[in-house]
Amino acid sequence: MSEEEKLVELARQEFPDLTPAEEKFLRCTALGNEAKYGSQNVNEINVNEAETWGQDRTIRSEIIIWVCKGNLNAFISHKGIRVLGARIEGPFDIAYLKLEYPIQIKFSSFKAKMVLYAAQIRSLNLLGTHTGAILADGLVTEGFIILRGGFKASGGVRFLGAEIGGDFDCSSSQFINPDGDALNVSGMKVKGAMYFKDGFKAEGTVWLAGATIGGALECNGGKFINPDGDAIKADGITVRRSVYLNNGFESQGSVRFVGSNVGGRFVCTESRFFSKNSYSIIIDGMTIADGAFFRNGFRANGVISMVGAKINGALVIKHANIAEAILDMRNAIIKTLIDDSDSWPASGNLHLIGFRYDDIGDDSPTDKENRLGWLRRVPKEHFSPQPYEQLAEVLRRSGHDEEAKQVLIAKWKDRVSRGPKMSIGLRLWYFFFGLVSDYGYRPSRALGWMFGIVFLGWGLFGWGSHHQAMEALGNPHPEFSAFLYSLDTFLPLVDLYQADFWHPLPSFLIVYLCFHVIMGWVLTTFLIQGLIRLIRS
Repeated sequence: MSEEEKLVELARQEFPDLTPAEEKFLRCTALGNEAKYGSQNVNEINVNEAETWGQDRTIRSEIIIWVCKGNLNAFISHKGIRVLGARIEGPFDIAYLKLEYPIQIKFSSFKAKMVLYAAQIRSLNLLGTHTGAILADGLVTEGFIILRGGFKASGGVRFLGAEIGGDFDCSSSQFINPDGDALNVSGMKVKGAMYFKDGFKAEGTVWLAGATIGGALECNGGKFINPDGDAIKADGITVRRSVYLNNGFESQGSVRFVGSNVGGRFVCTESRFFSKNSYSIIIDGMTIADGAFFRNGFRANGVISMVGAKINGALVIKHANIAEAILDMRNAIIKTLIDDSDSWPASGNLHLIGFRYDDIGDDSPTDKENRLGWLRRVPKEHFSPQPYEQLAEVLRRSGHDEEAKQVLIAKWKDRVSRGPKMSIGLRLWYFFFGLVSDYGYRPSRALGWMFGIVFLGWGLFGWGSHHQAMEALGNPHPEFSAFLYSLDTFLPLVDLYQADFWHPLPSFLIVYLCFHVIMGWVLTTFLIQGLIRLIRS
């Protein structure tokens, strides 16, 4: 008796009512052939019509489970279980089993849930198959898992903590569970790549939190729909290569990569992020090794949050539409900022406190008008001098010294017009500081005011001397010189033998002398501070 006959006989002892379709499955499994039901052309198999398939295409799940757990390895080909176009009836439970062969059930239908808790198998291929819920926490495979090519799960799919020795491929598939989690692979370790692309669709949250992916995470053309919550929750994920959310990617609900680590690029090109609940994309605390790209048709509403992100490369925001979004880059650290003014959020929708960058891309705006316009999109109530100082430092390092100085002057002006509310006295002081020295950045202006006041004093004190309004203080005394007296009383810590020997008689000159002396101290201080700042720069 052949091995296939022996396997069928053993099955009949366990299942006296074995059907021809089930016998076909057993014979093919022993021979290493694919058990094909219905059309031999996969393009003609319509799994949506599985309810209409008759007994000639129906296999009880308990038959497959019996093969897996019945110590029948001697009768099973190394090619494992291979089924095409069948309807599998009943719950499929192979939890905790260790199989030495792969499972391949393609373009078939599972009406009940599949349970694979902590099972160990070579690989799992459910290409084009429709299932209910799948519970596969702790599953271990030596090779790939394929849930693609028309695969559809109606109910939650879980692979928490699973270990996959190859790719985890969900391209062109559907995961439908709008009231809960569509797919949860939190803590999964994937040696290869993870694919949710080419028409992938999820209704419900897709959990990737804490997963480790040895290759790329590709979601190009995928649609993730959970309007009232998180569409993707990938907090703490580690992706050894790049993350791609491109080419028609769409999310309805928040996309989260908080505290995640990406070894390549984070790319969002021709993608759309929409959320009803404030946040559309959150990459707070994310570490990206080779740049983040939001460009060429990237569109988002809600909040784009990059708080504390670290990007060891360029942050590119170009040809993007985020006019309806809030861009929060507080405390983010990047190498190069590459952007264009058309891709900035609206006024009041930008947050930059603590944002640090080393340079601005060559084809990005660096002129004062554009960059100050960028800074002034920060809400007035969140004014901080740090973004101005950061921009000035970058402009200075790139050789735009005058632009950098203008930005720092604007910082002081904006402190008055955009910063916290000030008393009238403090506002007047800022006005005066800017008037006489451009807040210390143009000491030559203070020098001009000094000359002006000294010459004004020269004229007034000379007038006083001519009208006997200057009184000598004791004898002997030097001859009065209106110019030297003006200079002596104006310059602090200078003795020209005039101020100690002459004094105005009671008149308006006494009031002016007080003003003259005070202005001397103030303007000299401004001049010295400006010179020190100039030397340091």
